[in-house]
Amino acid sequence: MSKNIFTSPQEEAVSILGESLFDLTSPNRDIKSILRKCQLVCELLGRDQQKSWFHQELNGYYKGANLPSYRKIAGTRKWDASGSAYERSKWFSEEMVYGVDPELYEEEADTLEVWAGIDWILSASKTGFREHLEETKIVSSSGRRTYTLQRVRIFTAPSIAASLSQIEKIVYDFVSSVYVQLKYGNVIRDIWNDYRLLVDKALSQLELTQHLSAIETNLLSTNAEACRSAAFECRNLLNDLANHLWRDPRSRYEHLQGKTDDGKLDVSQGKF
Repeated sequence: MSKNIFTSPQEEAVSILGESLFDLTSPNRDIKSILRKCQLVCELLGRDQQKSWFHQELNGYYKGANLPSYRKIAGTRKWDASGSAYERSKWFSEEMVYGVDPELYEEEADTLEVWAGIDWILSASKTGFREHLEETKIVSSSGRRTYTLQRVRIFTAPSIAASLSQIEKIVYDFVSSVYVQLKYGNVIRDIWNDYRLLVDKALSQLELTQHLSAIETNLLSTNAEACRSAAFECRNLLNDLANHLWRDPRSRYEHLQGKTDDGKLDVSQGKF
């Protein structure tokens, strides 16, 4: 991290976020280090809720916390061969030679809730996760041998890597958004103000004030007939607005039929 002397927490945050953006686009990015930097940024800017998110992603989620959906990993629960390596190899050999009824495995969908910190996800995203349960059963193979199967939970490395990708996406969105907001906030605000002046000027040229005033007056009236007048005034307002926005320089639209002498659609001013 840069050892520059900063004049404000915002200035230091911009520096850290700039480094984080560079790190996030690196193929050898260290997401754990980036999470720590983002936690510091939240501390500098007083963003307690976001700081809590970074802290939990780093160190694990608090008991009773609302676990994000990306930390609920899809996997499989099934029966699998247990015992020594020899017994397991014999089971798989017979499976290849004789075949095994798929129903024997009793596979079902399972979900792993990951409460651990980022270290666990980084490791499991490369190796996957396999958990052996206490349940066992004895079965006979097609080769007339008996084997002990154990209930296991299996979560593949790609499914856990997908969770890691979601974390990285959230971090990148945070870093890029806050970086632009802090570094270019004044510029964006000035651009917005310029656009607003242009829009206000254009609206004033439409001379819609009389329509809006009439609509407001009629809506505030207790006379039931006034609602009808307000509706007509809305129609008139939309009619004038459409007439102003119509910019087609042609008098005819060649691709549609219309009730004109030449049989084409009339698109002259006022024919919107």
